[in-house]
Amino acid sequence: MITPQSFARAIVLVLMLVLPQSRAVAEPITMQQAVELARQNNLAVRAASENYQAALWGVRSARASLFPSVRFSSSMRRVDPDTYDRANASLVFLEEMGIDVEPFLYETTYETGFSASVPVFNGGRLWGGVGFAGATRDAALHSFESAARAIEVTAKEAYLAVLRAQALLGVARDAVSASEKRVREAGRKIEVGVSGRSELLRWEAQFAEDRTLLVDAENSLVLARLQLANILGLPLDADLEPEDVSRLELKARIEGFVGLTGDDLVSEAEARRLLASNPDFLVPGDAAGIEACEVTIARGAFLPSLNVQGSYGWKADGDIKPDNEVAWSVTALLEVPVFTSFKNLADYQMSRRSHFAAVRMKEDAERQMVVGLQAAAATLKSRLRALDAAERFVAQSEEHFGSMKNMFGQGMISDNDLIDARVVYDRSRIGYINALYDCFISLAELEQLVGKSPAVERKQ
Repeated sequence: MITPQSFARAIVLVLMLVLPQSRAVAEPITMQQAVELARQNNLAVRAASENYQAALWGVRSARASLFPSVRFSSSMRRVDPDTYDRANASLVFLEEMGIDVEPFLYETTYETGFSASVPVFNGGRLWGGVGFAGATRDAALHSFESAARAIEVTAKEAYLAVLRAQALLGVARDAVSASEKRVREAGRKIEVGVSGRSELLRWEAQFAEDRTLLVDAENSLVLARLQLANILGLPLDADLEPEDVSRLELKARIEGFVGLTGDDLVSEAEARRLLASNPDFLVPGDAAGIEACEVTIARGAFLPSLNVQGSYGWKADGDIKPDNEVAWSVTALLEVPVFTSFKNLADYQMSRRSHFAAVRMKEDAERQMVVGLQAAAATLKSRLRALDAAERFVAQSEEHFGSMKNMFGQGMISDNDLIDARVVYDRSRIGYINALYDCFISLAELEQLVGKSPAVERKQ
């Protein structure tokens, strides 16, 4: 017997099977939002930021060493009874003679006082330490900026990889849909006796190949989404929907780099000017500056040093209160290095050679970055030309494919000719997609090197 409850459950089951299941709406995200998320969540950028903060405190510490320091100290010392008795054994004799003296040793001794130290001259070693800390701070700042720029390019590449995978998936789906349609048409032709089985087999083979390519395209999109979520520091199952970028957007962003994409190669002088604010271009100079400070510190080992020390305190006794006699002292300590078995000379020569090596490495790194900028500009220029060619190829192959479809419908060409035309059209679409996103990636790499576009810099 069918009860109302069982009937209701059956209706719900049918609705669940028939109606499409609701899917979580993907969260739209722009390229700039992706970059900001990557900068906020990337561990390498956060670590570089902490290193910079540590270097700031290092500068404060080095500067503080130039000023006087004052210390307060208080100590308590206790000895065993036997030692106490032995040290004060003669007190009994003195007391019998009527001489009142303090104990030679207290069982518990308290001592309290202040001490101060003032560096007067140290051969430039302290100032060299301040310079060393400042150069280290600059290097940490530029390393942080470099890490931030690097993660920007990585985030843009991952973002564009998702868009590329989506576009290629669309081409693969269109190809499967077209070949599946041709399989059905070939089957109907066999049923009505106007075609042989060879045409059906040819389209079925093409259909199988297109489905294989579709599976690969679907997997590429899954992997690209995982990589994007990972770089942005989001949950790996986050459902993101990157906003598409267009040819017009590329054209607008390229306008600021027109001077770098002309016919002539970017000159070395222009490249150095554009790289002047790049943190990667500055880091080798920071390393050379650090080594220069090491030379200053090593040179100071040849010079005398003068420090002034002072103390003020109460006499040590058995009372914790500082209420006894007080004493103060001032000491001027002059140290002159006379003979160190040539250690100071070896240290000085080692620091000089390290500085020369850092300068050479700086020059080499700068040359490599100049070459990198010239290569990036040349690559972007060639990819823009390839994009123009890909656009013409798509237009021509699309027109050719449309013409071949009409001819195939009229029975003027074979199925192989139509398949060849469709393959060429799909290849042109794939080539255009790759060319477009390759241009965006090249632009991102050029932006990493130059920072703001040259046009923007000139306006400022």
